[in-house]
Amino acid sequence: MGKLIQESLTMFNWDLKREWKEKNSIGSMLIFLLSTLMVVYFALGTQLRPGIWTALYWIVLLFGTSGIVLRSFASESKAKMLGIYTMIHPNAFILARILFNGVNSLILSLLAAFFFLFFYQLEIASPSTFILASVLGTLTMTSLLTFITALSYRAKNPHILSVILAFPISIPILLSAIQLSMISTGQVGLVSSLNLVSVLVALLVLVVVLSLLLFPYLWRD
Repeated sequence: MGKLIQESLTMFNWDLKREWKEKNSIGSMLIFLLSTLMVVYFALGTQLRPGIWTALYWIVLLFGTSGIVLRSFASESKAKMLGIYTMIHPNAFILARILFNGVNSLILSLLAAFFFLFFYQLEIASPSTFILASVLGTLTMTSLLTFITALSYRAKNPHILSVILAFPISIPILLSAIQLSMISTGQVGLVSSLNLVSVLVALLVLVVVLSLLLFPYLWRD
């Protein structure tokens, strides 16, 4: 277990250094956020109802995290994957990639929340609930997308295949996160916030456990 954690952190640090050197994700996130805000501003103005604001926020996070995950695997050539295969355990690789994509996605959610709140001045009735919804929803969605992309990256069209596989599975994650975000804005939810948090935590644990169980079989192939 200790060796697995050490290898995961080593791979995570390597990914961070590569990202800091190339700065692909950071630049892409800023361009994506600013262009989305400009489109929404010119199309809908600054007065948005909580429901529309929440839907736009999670649409941004969905497409933003998808881009982050796909970029993290797009740069992995067969030669590089073969080199990684000889150095670390497959579970260390998938854990490190989930952690790396999770950190980038959390940065995206932080920037998105800041820009949306700054431009549209929406009052959050329960900031702690909103933060919890953003963190759990983002991490669960990123973990799922990372797992599915890792499973499909050897296919002929891995990007298309990962989107097709991820879409139906991501629906309960999005629904729970959106409902929890709506509760944070003062809207009355059909399900209690505690139940929604429990659902998101359970889905996050399930995705990580499935990643650890299934990815080594793909790795050996």
